[in-house]
Amino acid sequence: MTDQRDVDGGEPSEKASGSSPDDRDENNESGSGEESGDGENDANRLQRALRLRERAARDTLEGDIDGTETFGEFERRHGTFTKALPHNEFGEVDRDAYDVLDAALEGSNVAEYNEIPLGRERKLANPIAARAFNLQGPDSHQEPMPAPPAVGDAVGAAEMVELYWRALLRDVPFAEYGSSSDAQAAYDELSSPDGYEGPTEQGPQLDLFRSPYTGVREGPHVSQFLLQDASYGSMRITNEQRPQEAGVEFMTSFDDWLAVRRGDASVVRTEPFSDERRRITNGRDLLTHTHRNIPTQSALTAAYYMIGNGVPSGVDVVGTPLQTQNNFVEGGPPAVAALVAGVVDNAKHGTWYHKWLVHRRARPEKYGGLVA
Repeated sequence: MTDQRDVDGGEPSEKASGSSPDDRDENNESGSGEESGDGENDANRLQRALRLRERAARDTLEGDIDGTETFGEFERRHGTFTKALPHNEFGEVDRDAYDVLDAALEGSNVAEYNEIPLGRERKLANPIAARAFNLQGPDSHQEPMPAPPAVGDAVGAAEMVELYWRALLRDVPFAEYGSSSDAQAAYDELSSPDGYEGPTEQGPQLDLFRSPYTGVREGPHVSQFLLQDASYGSMRITNEQRPQEAGVEFMTSFDDWLAVRRGDASVVRTEPFSDERRRITNGRDLLTHTHRNIPTQSALTAAYYMIGNGVPSGVDVVGTPLQTQNNFVEGGPPAVAALVAGVVDNAKHGTWYHKWLVHRRARPEKYGGLVA
């Protein structure tokens, strides 16, 4: 957020800028440069801008880097992300290729990343981004993320049981979880294994495949922000999508599974879309939304829905009520949209740091190959 000024004194608000009185210039400090409309000269403004940015950096970069590698030698060979690297006929990663990846991830040398061997046509998902810097807020390497369960851990095994049930039930409407015998069977099995961390107290309609976080178990399975229409200015966004056809399965043979592990693009089939349009009703619809949409889309749609329905932004940027103006560039809808998108962008960088440099967790299909 940029430096804001109180309406009565011309000084930047501590609440908006994070500055203290010691960091501020006198409003009419002399110096070279043409006078700006607010009584400060251009040279002094740049000096103040530098101090404000330095202060913000000090405030947000306090603390330590979060996490070190969480995988041992067994996880390194069998429980880490290796998709698209060369693999042998058993689906085991080529150790030399993995070592090249490991060495490249130690730094930001593009030439070293370009030397990472690939198994087939598919490329890696931007691992060098794990070394990128956030220029706003905490550094991506400070953002916390719990360590995943180790290979063979009961929590990881229970997660795989849940994922297989999700696959089996992805064409069952969420509204039918309370009456579906398959949904009841999934709920019963997930209620029994050690390590399962999802809720199992209120039955499949309210608990199945829901997270144990506050508010997640209230109301319909799908967020209202994914169901309600939203206005993007003069445009009306209807929260409907073309669903992908039911009953289409993937990686059901060893050959297809191995080809995917090696990054063979020829077996990556696109699910056929239905001609109808509808709102999200089942797991396949929700996966389609996640797979096809850009990361900021859901958050921005939710923000625009709230803005269009008169929900206050809650962004107080000056600390003193504005009597003769409305929030727009600062604190108004454009600022809210930018902040929402910025949060998503920062979160992606933090996620990529943990994905490549800390946990490097294996994808579910690799785990499935270990127990098949």
